[in-house]
Amino acid sequence: MKTKTLVLIVLVLAVTGCAAPAQVGRVTVVLPTATFTPSFTPVPVTPTPTFTPVPPTATPAPTEGAKPSPTPTATETPTATPTGAVPVPVIRGRIAFPVYDPARATYDIYVANADGSGREKLVEQASQPDFSSDGKKIAFRSWDNTRRGILAWVIGANWWNIQGKDWHAEAARPSWSPDDQAFVFHSREEPDRLPRIYVTEGLNYRVVMSDLGGIYGPVFGEYPAWMPDGTIVYAARQCRECGLYIITPQGQLVRRLTSDASDAAPEPSPDGKRVVFMAQAGGNWDVYIVNADGSGRRRLTTHEAMDVLPTWSPDGRWIAFISNRDGEWAIWAIRPDGLGLRKLFALGGSIDGVVGIDRANSRGWGEERISWTW
Repeated sequence: MKTKTLVLIVLVLAVTGCAAPAQVGRVTVVLPTATFTPSFTPVPVTPTPTFTPVPPTATPAPTEGAKPSPTPTATETPTATPTGAVPVPVIRGRIAFPVYDPARATYDIYVANADGSGREKLVEQASQPDFSSDGKKIAFRSWDNTRRGILAWVIGANWWNIQGKDWHAEAARPSWSPDDQAFVFHSREEPDRLPRIYVTEGLNYRVVMSDLGGIYGPVFGEYPAWMPDGTIVYAARQCRECGLYIITPQGQLVRRLTSDASDAAPEPSPDGKRVVFMAQAGGNWDVYIVNADGSGRRRLTTHEAMDVLPTWSPDGRWIAFISNRDGEWAIWAIRPDGLGLRKLFALGGSIDGVVGIDRANSRGWGEERISWTW
């Protein structure tokens, strides 16, 4: 495929307080001639990567099971129980999750049904997955040295590198926009290595600029995620008043959601009315929830183990998170009202590890993510 190269010079004005020293960023983007609906053009890979379902290294073979219908009407169905017994809901859908392989010093992305059946390795040397709205595409952070940075993949078809041929290995935690046309992510690619929020625009991407600190400059933060209305929720960093914020892609403040500096990894509910996140406010990592207007902050988990990286079921009836509460890393589920806690399945490995080829940019479990689709 013939390509053209577009060079974008981004002048970032930064100031004191929440801003960094003034600097110039250079972005090189590949402009293929073909087009694609999500506005990203395929980058050919030779050979075309294929992935065969493989159980995780040094773990028992998973129990295979029938996959659910791709478009169920609800995530749960009562199972048959003896007369008078309370039915146990069957939670449905598919969950993508990272597992660290210490022998290879890298992550792989797996996917499994919500009950743990149908497990398969989806992408090698990758982590931080995020499904598109229809579940047919997945974005992730690639640790493969031949294609670094943030990639998008139509499952079973083409790959796209959304940052051009220069890879930009520091970019992390991509999140699909509500219309699956753009991404938001954070990156430490500037010389000061401070995390900034970026959004894609067609084949280019830019840092989000704002006057949140009183003076116009880049938005410093991590864990950005799109809200259903097209705004962005993120965890503010390098600030006097940190916490979770909602802003527009142009950097206008919508509202401040929370005020604890440890609040991280926010994920909005499918209807946009609530945000689930993790925090260390009680001295331990737990799952919290807050209304999208900033009211009703509440702690959902209270176990002494780590409960982290929450995400929503596609219909908003369940919250999944990762925990090591029974001695192994596993995916658990809880309802938004704090009831119905249950273990879904074990990961078959750890979510924490340092990627050998990029120790400077690998931050272990703290930047990971799980994603739930039908």
